[in-house]
Amino acid sequence: MFGIVTIAVGDKAKAENVECIASFNKLLPDIPTITLDETMFNKSTGYSNTQLSRFLKTQLVKLVPENWTNFLYIDSDTRLLSSDIMVIKGHLENGFDIVIVPSQSQSFWHIGESENQHTIEELDYYPLQFQCGVFGCKKNNAVRQLFDNWWHEWVKFSDQDQAAFVRAYHATPVKLWFMGYPFNSGNGPVLRHLFGNTR
Repeated sequence: MFGIVTIAVGDKAKAENVECIASFNKLLPDIPTITLDETMFNKSTGYSNTQLSRFLKTQLVKLVPENWTNFLYIDSDTRLLSSDIMVIKGHLENGFDIVIVPSQSQSFWHIGESENQHTIEELDYYPLQFQCGVFGCKKNNAVRQLFDNWWHEWVKFSDQDQAAFVRAYHATPVKLWFMGYPFNSGNGPVLRHLFGNTR
Protein backbone atom coordinates (compact mmCIF):
# COMPACT_ATOMS: atom_id res chain seq x y z
CA MET A 1 0.00 0.00 0.00
CA PHE A 2 1.10 3.55 -0.77
CA GLY A 3 0.44 6.61 1.39
CA ILE A 4 1.46 10.21 1.96
CA VAL A 5 2.93 11.50 5.21
CA THR A 6 3.49 15.05 6.45
CA ILE A 7 4.95 16.51 9.63
CA ALA A 8 3.38 19.50 11.38
CA VAL A 9 4.91 20.70 14.63
CA GLY A 10 3.73 24.08 15.92
CA ASP A 11 0.86 26.37 14.95
CA LYS A 12 2.35 27.74 11.72
CA ALA A 13 3.19 24.28 10.44
CA LYS A 14 -0.28 23.00 11.33
CA ALA A 15 -1.93 25.87 9.42
CA GLU A 16 0.23 25.16 6.37
CA ASN A 17 -0.45 21.45 6.70
CA VAL A 18 -4.23 21.97 6.40
CA GLU A 19 -3.76 23.57 2.98
CA CYS A 20 -1.13 21.01 1.97
CA ILE A 21 -3.34 18.02 2.74
CA ALA A 22 -6.33 19.70 1.08
CA SER A 23 -4.34 20.05 -2.16
CA PHE A 24 -3.52 16.33 -2.10
CA ASN A 25 -7.05 15.25 -1.20
CA LYS A 26 -8.41 17.29 -4.10
CA LEU A 27 -6.20 15.65 -6.74
CA LEU A 28 -5.55 12.25 -5.11
CA PRO A 29 -8.67 11.52 -3.05
CA ASP A 30 -8.01 7.77 -2.87
CA ILE A 31 -4.49 8.02 -1.44
CA PRO A 32 -4.34 7.84 2.39
CA THR A 33 -2.56 10.62 4.25
CA ILE A 34 -1.26 10.91 7.80
CA THR A 35 0.33 13.77 9.72
CA LEU A 36 2.90 13.36 12.48
CA ASP A 37 3.21 16.05 15.17
CA GLU A 38 4.61 16.77 18.61
CA THR A 39 2.15 14.36 20.25
CA MET A 40 4.51 11.59 19.07
CA PHE A 41 6.74 12.61 22.00
CA ASN A 42 5.52 11.64 25.48
CA LYS A 43 7.93 13.94 27.29
CA SER A 44 9.83 17.16 26.70
CA THR A 45 12.90 16.76 24.52
CA GLY A 46 14.29 20.28 24.82
CA TYR A 47 14.12 20.62 21.04
CA SER A 48 12.48 23.53 19.22
CA ASN A 49 9.51 22.90 16.91
CA THR A 50 11.83 22.94 13.91
CA GLN A 51 14.17 20.44 15.52
CA LEU A 52 11.26 18.18 16.50
CA SER A 53 10.04 18.12 12.91
CA ARG A 54 13.48 17.10 11.67
CA PHE A 55 13.79 14.48 14.39
CA LEU A 56 10.48 13.01 13.22
CA LYS A 57 11.63 13.04 9.62
CA THR A 58 14.55 10.77 10.46
CA GLN A 59 12.06 8.33 12.05
CA LEU A 60 9.53 8.21 9.21
CA VAL A 61 10.23 4.67 8.12
CA LYS A 62 9.35 3.50 11.66
CA LEU A 63 6.30 5.75 12.11
CA VAL A 64 4.27 5.30 8.94
CA PRO A 65 1.58 2.57 9.04
CA GLU A 66 2.84 -1.01 8.96
CA ASN A 67 0.85 -1.86 5.82
CA TRP A 68 2.47 0.92 3.77
CA THR A 69 5.13 -0.64 1.55
CA ASN A 70 6.02 2.67 -0.12
CA PHE A 71 5.29 6.26 0.87
CA LEU A 72 5.72 9.87 -0.15
CA TYR A 73 6.96 12.38 2.41
CA ILE A 74 6.13 16.05 1.80
CA ASP A 75 6.87 19.16 3.83
CA SER A 76 3.74 20.91 5.08
CA ASP A 77 4.58 24.09 3.15
CA THR A 78 3.95 22.41 -0.21
CA ARG A 79 0.94 22.44 -2.53
CA LEU A 80 0.13 19.71 -5.03
CA LEU A 81 -0.74 21.09 -8.46
CA SER A 82 -0.74 17.91 -10.55
CA SER A 83 -1.45 14.22 -10.03
CA ASP A 84 1.78 13.60 -11.98
CA ILE A 85 3.36 13.34 -8.52
CA MET A 86 2.33 9.67 -8.68
CA VAL A 87 5.23 9.06 -11.07
CA ILE A 88 7.24 8.82 -7.85
CA LYS A 89 5.19 5.81 -6.78
CA GLY A 90 5.96 4.13 -10.10
CA HIS A 91 9.71 4.52 -9.63
CA LEU A 92 9.48 2.96 -6.17
CA GLU A 93 7.50 0.03 -7.54
CA ASN A 94 10.16 -0.39 -10.24
CA GLY A 95 12.85 -1.07 -7.64
CA PHE A 96 14.24 2.27 -6.49
CA ASP A 97 14.58 2.85 -2.74
CA ILE A 98 14.47 6.66 -2.63
CA VAL A 99 13.06 9.08 -5.20
CA ILE A 100 14.19 12.64 -4.58
CA VAL A 101 14.97 15.98 -6.22
CA PRO A 102 18.52 17.41 -6.05
CA SER A 103 18.82 20.79 -4.35
CA GLN A 104 18.69 23.74 -6.71
CA SER A 105 21.51 25.30 -4.69
CA GLN A 106 24.53 23.06 -4.26
CA SER A 107 26.37 25.34 -1.83
CA PHE A 108 25.17 24.03 1.57
CA TRP A 109 24.44 27.72 2.25
CA HIS A 110 21.94 26.95 5.03
CA ILE A 111 24.17 24.48 6.88
CA GLY A 112 26.16 25.73 9.86
CA GLU A 113 29.87 26.20 9.24
CA SER A 114 30.97 23.47 11.65
CA GLU A 115 28.59 20.88 10.19
CA ASN A 116 29.48 21.89 6.66
CA GLN A 117 33.18 21.42 7.39
CA HIS A 118 32.52 18.13 9.19
CA THR A 119 30.57 16.82 6.19
CA ILE A 120 33.28 17.67 3.67
CA GLU A 121 36.02 16.21 5.86
CA GLU A 122 34.10 12.99 6.53
CA LEU A 123 33.23 12.39 2.87
CA ASP A 124 36.50 13.73 1.45
CA TYR A 125 34.61 15.10 -1.57
CA TYR A 126 32.00 17.78 -2.22
CA PRO A 127 28.73 15.84 -2.44
CA LEU A 128 25.59 16.22 -4.49
CA GLN A 129 22.96 17.71 -2.19
CA PHE A 130 19.35 16.57 -1.98
CA GLN A 131 16.18 18.54 -1.24
CA CYS A 132 14.82 16.53 1.67
CA GLY A 133 11.45 18.30 1.80
CA VAL A 134 9.86 15.89 -0.69
CA PHE A 135 10.85 12.30 -1.35
CA GLY A 136 9.41 8.90 -2.12
CA CYS A 137 10.57 6.03 0.02
CA LYS A 138 10.44 2.24 -0.05
CA LYS A 139 10.23 0.35 3.23
CA ASN A 140 12.97 -2.26 3.13
CA ASN A 141 16.03 -3.16 5.16
CA ALA A 142 18.40 -0.92 3.20
CA VAL A 143 16.16 2.11 3.72
CA ARG A 144 15.67 1.30 7.41
CA GLN A 145 19.45 1.31 7.81
CA LEU A 146 19.67 4.59 5.89
CA PHE A 147 17.15 6.21 8.23
CA ASP A 148 18.93 4.85 11.31
CA ASN A 149 22.14 6.41 10.04
CA TRP A 150 20.30 9.62 9.16
CA TRP A 151 19.13 9.94 12.76
CA HIS A 152 22.61 9.23 14.14
CA GLU A 153 24.08 11.84 11.82
CA TRP A 154 21.36 14.39 12.57
CA VAL A 155 21.77 14.27 16.36
CA LYS A 156 25.44 15.20 16.01
CA PHE A 157 24.36 18.78 15.27
CA SER A 158 20.54 18.68 15.68
CA ASP A 159 20.07 21.35 13.05
CA GLN A 160 19.31 21.07 9.32
CA ASP A 161 18.70 17.59 7.94
CA GLN A 162 20.20 17.72 4.43
CA ALA A 163 23.89 17.40 5.29
CA ALA A 164 23.06 14.61 7.75
CA PHE A 165 21.19 12.82 4.95
CA VAL A 166 24.19 13.15 2.64
CA ARG A 167 26.48 11.64 5.27
CA ALA A 168 23.99 8.83 5.93
CA TYR A 169 23.67 8.08 2.22
CA HIS A 170 27.46 8.00 1.89
CA ALA A 171 27.57 5.32 4.60
CA THR A 172 24.47 3.43 3.40
CA PRO A 173 24.12 3.45 -0.38
CA VAL A 174 20.59 2.84 -1.65
CA LYS A 175 19.07 2.95 -5.13
CA LEU A 176 18.22 6.60 -5.87
CA TRP A 177 16.10 7.98 -8.69
CA PHE A 178 16.32 11.72 -9.29
CA MET A 179 13.27 13.76 -10.23
CA GLY A 180 13.39 17.18 -11.88
CA TYR A 181 12.66 20.53 -10.26
CA PRO A 182 8.96 20.55 -11.31
CA PHE A 183 8.46 18.01 -8.51
CA ASN A 184 9.87 20.23 -5.75
CA SER A 185 10.55 23.91 -6.29
CA GLY A 186 9.14 27.33 -5.55
CA ASN A 187 7.43 27.49 -8.95
CA GLY A 188 7.08 23.78 -9.65
CA PRO A 189 4.13 22.89 -11.90
CA VAL A 190 3.70 19.51 -10.20
CA LEU A 191 4.47 20.41 -6.60
CA ARG A 192 5.05 23.95 -5.39
CA HIS A 193 7.21 24.40 -2.29
CA LEU A 194 6.60 27.56 -0.25
CA PHE A 195 9.99 27.32 1.43
CA GLY A 196 10.06 28.54 5.02
CA ASN A 197 6.31 29.08 5.50
CA THR A 198 6.21 26.68 8.46
CA ARG A 199 8.78 28.70 10.45
